[in-house]
Amino acid sequence: MKKINKKYIDTAKENLEKDGDLMPVVIINKEVIFGLRDFRPDNKYDVMYSLGEEVNRKKIDIDNIIFICESWMSIMSTKEFDKTKEYVQPSKDPNRREVIILSYQDVKKNKEIVMLPFERKNKKIIWEESIGLPNADESHFNILQPFWQGYFNVQSK
Repeated sequence: MKKINKKYIDTAKENLEKDGDLMPVVIINKEVIFGLRDFRPDNKYDVMYSLGEEVNRKKIDIDNIIFICESWMSIMSTKEFDKTKEYVQPSKDPNRREVIILSYQDVKKNKEIVMLPFERKNKKIIWEESIGLPNADESHFNILQPFWQGYFNVQSK
């Protein structure tokens, strides 16, 4: 967890414990925060594209971006995957885990992801060990691509 400050992790955990869910947020340059109230699976790419356009219109120069949200994570061993060779969408995986995902990306193309798996038991959140992906590949950053496209689309007009 070199790029993602512990305060973001702690705040995300506190908000989930307090509210029972977590509103997706984008943090720009570790200080400008945008809450994404209407963020849903069917519109998430449009929301991120529009936010990129809005950030550009507000003339915010970006050094880095952090995206924080709740999500699902599939738990499948390499042995299981090698057997099936089939991708299962995490939301449809019977062995899925709930997670908070924090994705960091900066203009120098440095990237990091931290996943915070948890379980809901008796109206409490039980945290599991965090998973860090300091050198995550491009596929882990799909949700940030429309943001950058919206940001640079406005810039080029």
